[in-house]
Amino acid sequence: MRLDQPWYRLLLWFSLGLAAAVAAVIICSLPSVEPLLGRTYDAVTNTPLPGVEVTVWPISLPEGYDPAKYDAESGPDGRFSIEIPKALYPVTLSLRAGGYEPKQVVAAGPGNLAVALNRSDVVPLWTVLPPEPEDVGPTTEKP
Repeated sequence: MRLDQPWYRLLLWFSLGLAAAVAAVIICSLPSVEPLLGRTYDAVTNTPLPGVEVTVWPISLPEGYDPAKYDAESGPDGRFSIEIPKALYPVTLSLRAGGYEPKQVVAAGPGNLAVALNRSDVVPLWTVLPPEPEDVGPTTEKP
């Protein structure tokens, strides 16, 4: 085959155009993912909270959604990062930490969040409290 023939050039240009179109479709069909960054801290002391469990729940839940794929735990500095496809936004973040009240926050899109958690007033079941003075039992003292 010779490059000086018009039909060959047309076939070559058509093949290159078709390859470019297929590449564009493949690139556009890939989900666009951006990180959702956040920082968790104590609402009273403003100190970072490590070990906060963060789970992402889309407002409109797509079929086959796996929450384990979009969860994180805050690091020692209280920060977390979750890669979320843009198509899932807006999302609700569910935050849980021992000794703190659970909290839910809505994120409209990728960006930075700062989330304050309030301490829980609930006493854990495994805490043993000392008895109250009136619960000690009978005394030998006479009134």
